[in-house]
Amino acid sequence: MRKMWVDYAKAFGIILVVFGHVNRGLFNSGIFTSTEIYHSLDNVI
Repeated sequence: MRKMWVDYAKAFGIILVVFGHVNRGLFNSGIFTSTEIYHSLDNVI
């Protein structure tokens, strides 16, 4: 029997990875210019 919490933890991890890639992409393209917020979010993830 599968443990549901493992699936939820994987889903949460995938969401964090996608959010991190979007955050870096926006920052590197110049759309997201606040370095303070960028680094704070990057450190949390």
